[in-house]
Amino acid sequence: MVQSFKSYTRGNVEIVFSNRHGGCSSAPYNSLNLGNHVNDDRADVIRNRELLYKQICETKTIAPVNNWIFLDQVHKNKIISIGNSFNYDNENPPQADASVTQLTNQPLVCMTADCGPLVIYSDKSIGVVHASWRTINAEIIESTLEELKYIDPKGKFNAILGPCIHQQHYEFDKDLLDEIAHKQGPHVKGETSDSKPAYDLVGAINHILAEQGIISENLDIDTFASTDYFSYRREGITGRQAVIAWLK
Repeated sequence: MVQSFKSYTRGNVEIVFSNRHGGCSSAPYNSLNLGNHVNDDRADVIRNRELLYKQICETKTIAPVNNWIFLDQVHKNKIISIGNSFNYDNENPPQADASVTQLTNQPLVCMTADCGPLVIYSDKSIGVVHASWRTINAEIIESTLEELKYIDPKGKFNAILGPCIHQQHYEFDKDLLDEIAHKQGPHVKGETSDSKPAYDLVGAINHILAEQGIISENLDIDTFASTDYFSYRREGITGRQAVIAWLK
């Protein structure tokens, strides 16, 4: 069987990062596209989510895919907190780029195709963040941490960053990069492999986490360089992989 994900257990937290293999979508979404917003066949997307769920179930205990919290990601600093009374509609997911919860066996999902799938967690709470240059500029990582500390004031937080684009392949307009660096700091300026201006997404995320005192780890997978993953920068029209995280 094709392995469709990499998984990590961190204390009470289970984390799964999917790849693009093992699904049923046709090109250019081939094959395990989990995003229903990219003009792929909707029935294929639903099937792909079920296939991933079934494969995860072979080694882990996870709630049915209909209970996973997907987001309508809009590159803004908007976070939803999932509690017992949260009313979720799979057909109309909430507009947000991060979600947090203290509920056990409540999977949170963030979809990406170059942006950073970031999980921040303690023993009693988790959050997933869609970390793009826009959401980072809007301070979504700091806001997510603030929300997590509100629901889990005694928590000791760690983070893990999944597959995302690296600066070697993330060419950026110089004027826009200068503007972003003026707000975020010079550490976000990088270079591509052919010495053109680049945004250092990984460096930006790591810098914020370090400033917040968060111990973090990075899978060090470049989505542009690895054909095991969807990459919007490489392909344009393409599918989406995801991080799925939940408390045991």
